[in-house]
Amino acid sequence: MSEPRKLKGILIRTTRYNDHSVMAKMYTREMGMQSMIIRGTGKSKKNRKNGLLQPLNILTLETWYQPQKNMHHVKEMALAHHYINLHQGDMVRSSIIMFINELIYKSIREEEENGPLFDFICNSLMELDKSTSKVINFHLVFTLHFSRFLGFFPESRNPQGKTYLDLHEGRFTSSEPLHPQYISGDTRELFEKILATDYQNMGELHLSNGDRKVLLALLIDYYSIHLHGFGSMKTPQVLESLFS
Repeated sequence: MSEPRKLKGILIRTTRYNDHSVMAKMYTREMGMQSMIIRGTGKSKKNRKNGLLQPLNILTLETWYQPQKNMHHVKEMALAHHYINLHQGDMVRSSIIMFINELIYKSIREEEENGPLFDFICNSLMELDKSTSKVINFHLVFTLHFSRFLGFFPESRNPQGKTYLDLHEGRFTSSEPLHPQYISGDTRELFEKILATDYQNMGELHLSNGDRKVLLALLIDYYSIHLHGFGSMKTPQVLESLFS
């Protein structure tokens, strides 16, 4: 038996279900990652619901929840937050949104409440939307700090100047690890720069396009080590071509 529930959700992706409905993957504050059917979408660009179905829109949802099923129905939905700059043709922000969207989709599987993680994603999207600083490094800062809420944030400081960063352990060490998943030298120093960066000072982080490519590949490798079945990503190629 279905029961009504009010949820707050972040739209991750949609797939056409039939001529008048879509299946949506929604990350909700109250129930984690959920699959939902949204009826009345049609194929018209003027359709109100279609206008709401932009990647990473933050929505309020009235749903019919069916405990014994893995698909729920959306009765009503509305924007919970109106973006100013996202989805407005800004190529840098649009490309970063594509990357964040794929990263969330590949990283979160749990169908359970995680308020701190949900709030982090929402606050990050709002920061990307309103930031007047250069956002060219935003995806790097997001990816690193996202790992904190997934449970594998690396040691944030290297006060003793240790030589290696063990990617399996996520910590600095003086001795070379007995496996190949570690970094040292210039790459370790580059990683320490992003460790010292947050949204407030990301505009002060001076990186070359080559540095960004190295850091992004390193962060994706780090996720692959710590998340079973993470696999490869497609959107980094978009970012690399944009920043080249």
